[in-house]
Amino acid sequence: MQKAIQNALAQQKTENQALVKKVTELQSQMAQQVSTPQTVEPVRQPKGPPSSLKTEEGLKNYYVSEYLKEIGLLSKEDLDSDYPVKPF
Repeated sequence: MQKAIQNALAQQKTENQALVKKVTELQSQMAQQVSTPQTVEPVRQPKGPPSSLKTEEGLKNYYVSEYLKEIGLLSKEDLDSDYPVKPF
């Protein structure tokens, strides 16, 4: 009985030593890795209403359409067809 306990303890000690060796290897690999610089992309600012909307009613309709798009009642395609973006 005592010999079985000693064998189990010896096996556990061997496993622990292997795990410690693995951890130290991983730590040395992490120390050797060079951190790569990360690029940060600027956030695209939300565009305002098209310049063709000069009247107060037109602006209200545009913002209502934007709101309906945000809550999912209006698709982006519908909004784009109603208010096309003019290239520069």
